[in-house]
Amino acid sequence: MENNSQYARKDYWDERFKTETNFEWIASFDAFQALILPLLKPEFRILHIGCGSSDLSVRLYEMGFENITNVDYSEVLINSMKLSHPEMTWVVDDIRSLSSLDPESYDVVIEKATIEALLVNEKSPWCPSDEALKMLDSVFDAAQRVLRPNATFSGSCFAKIRKLGSRGSRVR
Repeated sequence: MENNSQYARKDYWDERFKTETNFEWIASFDAFQALILPLLKPEFRILHIGCGSSDLSVRLYEMGFENITNVDYSEVLINSMKLSHPEMTWVVDDIRSLSSLDPESYDVVIEKATIEALLVNEKSPWCPSDEALKMLDSVFDAAQRVLRPNATFSGSCFAKIRKLGSRGSRVR
């Protein structure tokens, strides 16, 4: 059995997504919907960062949330998802920068266990290294940049989290 350190490598994900059609980290959409749905309105622009092969966005779309952008750094995954779900927007980008997205353009950013993959080589998720904290800050800074004022970031991970900033965004 391989160790989890491979989760921090893009080439691992590109290879995995050549065959994987769906995988849910942490829990299924059914387990998360009670937490996520109260944050959303049908007219909201929703950004799912590190979307992977989760069906979270597909399930939200089926519930009437039709303005969804999905981001992952695996071009293999994004190309596949564009073919299978052309009704949504699929973007190749790094969640540490989100450089291809316009500032203040989303009402909600959803992250579901992507941070776990980025922190897989940390000795403890409860006490991340300075380098890991800088990486986390880059993720949150990128999310803050694309969120509209008073928007929401919803993250699901075990790692130590810092507040996004002072623009009024909520961290959940």
